Amino acid sequence: MKRIFLFLGLLPALSNNALIYCAPAISPVESLLKEHGLLERLLLIYKASFEQTKTLAPFHTDPLRKAIEIMEQYIENFHEKIEEEVFSIFEKKNVQVALIKQLRMQHLIAQQITKLIKELLDNETIVRNVKKLQEISQLLQMFIVMYGVHEAHENTELFPLLYDIMTQGEINKLAKKIDDLEKKLFGTNGFMKVLQKVIAIEKQLGIYDISQYTPSM
Repeated sequence: MKRIFLFLGLLPALSNNALIYCAPAISPVESLLKEHGLLERLLLIYKASFEQTKTLAPFHTDPLRKAIEIMEQYIENFHEKIEEEVFSIFEKKNVQVALIKQLRMQHLIAQQITKLIKELLDNETIVRNVKKLQEISQLLQMFIVMYGVHEAHENTELFPLLYDIMTQGEINKLAKKIDDLEKKLFGTNGFMKVLQKVIAIEKQLGIYDISQYTPSM
């Protein structure tokens, strides 16, 4: 029955002639998976930048700079803060502790990689410096591979278990915390605002139109 009520949205209940907040409009798992969808699109931008470092064409730093800014603001400062809440819940229940240890370590390594890429991009000679472009290429590849595995394990071995280890009330509180933090950091419809920025980068790189990835059969 838990899962049914997660998607009912805002349900007012009468108690002493007052309206009581019952549940948020979106479940915690749905929020986390939505955020992972945005992360996936950032990884595609990283991949396009990675492929660009392998060509003889001039390296355009602007799309990667913008993607890193979103990675820091939305993924590191919002999404991963929420994941820390989730990790703590699992640790208190002594569930998936070994997995969480690795996931937390990967968050820290990802932040280190991001910092190194930013330092390289700040170098004015990066566009024509083959050695530094190779360094960026290696860092991007490490990030893409690690976070592809990272989110796949979270999506399949962690997030679905929230329904089993949390009460309905706890799930509602977590969902409200996610919603409140997103609004605090990004305003109303924050996700859509960030998504539009991602789409703009995709268009800049020429990777937005998904029809180009549909094979001819």
